[in-house]
Amino acid sequence: MTDDHKILHDRKEIALHYLKGWFALDLLSCVPYGALGEALLSEAAMENLALVKLVKLLRILKLVKEQRKLFHYMHYYLKIHNPGL
Repeated sequence: MTDDHKILHDRKEIALHYLKGWFALDLLSCVPYGALGEALLSEAAMENLALVKLVKLLRILKLVKEQRKLFHYMHYYLKIHNPGL
């Protein structure tokens, strides 16, 4: 579903919408920064790694936004299929 609540059906459109939107944030939030930091960085550099954890917070905010879209879609669906509600 797009930001203007348009429902996408074409797989290519869906993939492009995701790549243009949330893909980078999802990719960054999946990286195991703690393990990489321990293996590659000094102790001083590890302290700066805490800032990267902000990406995980942004992912949570994304989930809240997507939840709102889902509720909007569900409400629309129910109105169409159950006009008496």
